Amino acid sequence: MSFSFKIFLFLGVMWLSLGLGVLAQDNLGNTVNLQPGSTNSKDSVNIKVESNSNKAEFNNNKAESDIAKAKPNNTTAQDKLSGKVIYGQVKDTVKELEKTAHFWARSAEDVIGEVERHTYVAIPSPGIVGGTFITPMPVPSGMVEMGDRLKPRKKWLNFYLNQMSKLQEYLSGELVNLNKLVNDNAELETSYKILSTINDDCQKHYKNMQEYVSNNELDNLKIGKEALAIYDGMQSFEKKAHELTKEAKTDELKK
Repeated sequence: MSFSFKIFLFLGVMWLSLGLGVLAQDNLGNTVNLQPGSTNSKDSVNIKVESNSNKAEFNNNKAESDIAKAKPNNTTAQDKLSGKVIYGQVKDTVKELEKTAHFWARSAEDVIGEVERHTYVAIPSPGIVGGTFITPMPVPSGMVEMGDRLKPRKKWLNFYLNQMSKLQEYLSGELVNLNKLVNDNAELETSYKILSTINDDCQKHYKNMQEYVSNNELDNLKIGKEALAIYDGMQSFEKKAHELTKEAKTDELKK
């Protein structure tokens, strides 16, 4: 091969290199010219940038989806914790309500005992006393409390009324606290309203009894009737308060 032919071949190869440029494949598998200044080179860069952008957007969407899936679990955990806290607070408040109602019923019972005092009657032999047949010596002393009712002692009635006044104040305050805890629960709120109604009713009977005790002439039957209504009301109050605690426990377990 002559020297001039070699030079001609070398120049031909250089000419082909400069004319065709460098070939490569883009991200889609297409062959493109990466020679500087070529249109294919720019398109390849754009394709690569867009592809990376799409990948980043996909990752962001996936992260947001994972966060959204995690939210219900967090909410459930918060609900369970909230349910336990509310139940604990309701339980403590109701426990105080039950104790207060118990002592209020006891004070009413003391009033009943005061207005139900009778004179004692001696029973030396079998006989009829007040329409009832009595055997002799029903008690070791031979005396039985079956005579006329004694007038109630005003100092003791005032004492029991003062106790009731304080207990009434405690009960009303505890009901306010309970209302704050159950106002978002329809079932518990219904039980609260029943307790509140019983309390309001007992307060009316208490005011009536106050009026009767303030009179100079004390009426055993009128005073006793109001005291009995309070006693029965507070017994019902205790029972319903206990049921409310169970309802709060059931609601907490549903969370």
